[in-house]
Amino acid sequence: MNPGHWVDLPWGERVWLGRVEGGPLLCLLPRRRVGTAWQWTVPLPGRLEKVRAGGEVFPVPQGTPHVLEHLLFQKAEGDFSLELARLGVEANAFTTDDYTAFYATGSAPAREVLPLLFSLVLEASFTADDVALEKLIIARELALDRDDPDHWRERALREALFVSPHLKGDLLGSRESLDQVHFSLLQRLHRLFYPPSRGILVGVGPLEPEKVSEAAASLLTSFSWPQEEAEIILSPEPKILPVSALEGSGGSVHPWAALAWKGEPLDLAAGLLTAVALEALLGRSSRWREEAEAEGAVDPTLAYGWGGGRRYPYLVVEGETEDPHRWFQAVEEGLGGRLFQEEVRRAAEKIRGRLLRSFDSQEEAASHLSESLYYGDDPGAFWDLLQGAGPEEVAGLFHRVLAGPGARVIQWPQRKGGQP
Repeated sequence: MNPGHWVDLPWGERVWLGRVEGGPLLCLLPRRRVGTAWQWTVPLPGRLEKVRAGGEVFPVPQGTPHVLEHLLFQKAEGDFSLELARLGVEANAFTTDDYTAFYATGSAPAREVLPLLFSLVLEASFTADDVALEKLIIARELALDRDDPDHWRERALREALFVSPHLKGDLLGSRESLDQVHFSLLQRLHRLFYPPSRGILVGVGPLEPEKVSEAAASLLTSFSWPQEEAEIILSPEPKILPVSALEGSGGSVHPWAALAWKGEPLDLAAGLLTAVALEALLGRSSRWREEAEAEGAVDPTLAYGWGGGRRYPYLVVEGETEDPHRWFQAVEEGLGGRLFQEEVRRAAEKIRGRLLRSFDSQEEAASHLSESLYYGDDPGAFWDLLQGAGPEEVAGLFHRVLAGPGARVIQWPQRKGGQP
């Protein structure tokens, strides 16, 4: 075990960082509260096109990482989440644009949870029959998504913003891409991207770092892992947009409009400071918002933020409206407002307070710490970034984003017969 060290967080807590020999980066936030949250993050993104390994390049069909995430719960004894449930621990996983993560939360001690969490992530004991069944289950999920307005909205945004098929498509894949997912490909991706040394393990709760690190090192002796380098390959995404305006119909009950911008790869500062700008200009306490809602140009469904992960992000302002063109005019007027120092300060304090409150939850604290470490950020970096946010810096970053390629998107409710 490499010696760990303590890192002070700006609000008074401390995290312990170390690396298990041949194993994951380990981050622990000791707390006296009952209940522990664990998260294991692996560098297999939900969106990738090809992989280079062992002197060859092979394609990865859309949705493959998500299929693999599901299948790791299938062990010889059945659904492995039930093993954790017997300890009173809830276990699940999720696949994002940039990575895959597994989590376990409950009051069971580390000595009981860690062996099961290691087995969950590091053992790929599913069979070819399990793969075939899982593909059918996900195909049914895709069919059910057709009734979800959010599915149609993200699909429309990606259709307007991205050129590359791996960025346009559904993270879960399609019936056609799932047909190309096979047992040997899934096993190989597990060997390449799930080695313990490539993972990040975060724990938040009543933990003793030295004991946890020793237990993790001991557990790793049960797993052998071939050393093989792997590189993710993605076709370059053009800076241009396929279209500057897109109109269609989907699962919405009400008409929906969005302004969206394709962004450059996103770092923490750019993500936070553009969020400050949006909060100052369009937030519920902004001057513009009060007038726009009073006039009926926008309503409380107005929302804004970043989507798509950090590698290929997009900024979106969206909302339901009976008059999309009036909505566009009103929102563009709001976005064109001036960023005053006091409004920027209040918006930054609001976002900082929201992030700090989220750390009250063991699960959200584990998620925040995992994401920070995955992207190479200091665990408490958001605090200083938001505390020092000034109107000139915020405006400069924000206007650079708005100067990039942007699109107007409208979704009308689906009517009988498929007509909007």
